[in-house]
Amino acid sequence: MKKLITICILAAMASVAYALPSDDFNDNSTDTSLWSLYQDNPDNGWLDETNERLERRSRAVNDNAAAVYFANGWGFSTADSFSFKADFYCSLPSRPEYYEFNIALGLLGIPMMTNNVDIAAGSYVTGSKVGEYFSCDKNTDGNHVSEGEKTRSQNGGILYISYDSNVDELYLSDTGYWAANAWVTIPGLLKGEWDGAVVKPYLGGGYVYNIALASGEAYFDNFVVDSGTIVQVCEYALAGDLNNDCKVDLNDFAIMASNWLIDCTTNPGNPACVHK
Repeated sequence: MKKLITICILAAMASVAYALPSDDFNDNSTDTSLWSLYQDNPDNGWLDETNERLERRSRAVNDNAAAVYFANGWGFSTADSFSFKADFYCSLPSRPEYYEFNIALGLLGIPMMTNNVDIAAGSYVTGSKVGEYFSCDKNTDGNHVSEGEKTRSQNGGILYISYDSNVDELYLSDTGYWAANAWVTIPGLLKGEWDGAVVKPYLGGGYVYNIALASGEAYFDNFVVDSGTIVQVCEYALAGDLNNDCKVDLNDFAIMASNWLIDCTTNPGNPACVHK
């Protein structure tokens, strides 16, 4: 069940508060307003909402075919702390060839194609060497930094991401939220390097190499936002869109009408007169 519900609409739609989103993927449908689907090469790597979960699938080709669900038109305000998580399963299939793959829970910054950070669960086989791992990576303006890697001993579990806006620290973990549970702590990223922009959560698969992932070998389930301020994100500058909902309609007209003939030069104390 997907949840992103408007719970409070004030006069003239000037202020909108949103319930905290969640998705249990039980509807087995990718057609939803909660997520946008991005796939580098859907013939070789793809996501499939099936079996009441979000499955990572691939063909056995040498192709870094990313397939990602990312928040569609909404994100977290970095002015406030937030936390979200998802169940994962990432098996270690027994195959003789060299291969590697992972699934990741992360955040997209602005611009989305160059700013991102995630925690991943992966598996690999290199000859007789096999392994399961957690890894953390970030990209800022296209510059990639590995924040670390560690061995994992279980196929399934929960991936956690939390953010403390008071100290601008991001926490990534496989055991729980906040600094006490963090496996990786990244300071100064969201407000510092990413300039305090709204960030979008995402989940799916990044790296996949030389492996055919069948149904049930890698998937996410039960995505939940536990805390944070959800804001609407419009990625287009549309003239007349006064409430930033990506369209011009009667709600924008109502905002304009409520401010009609207000003169901030002669009446700067009016609540509508806000300094830029």
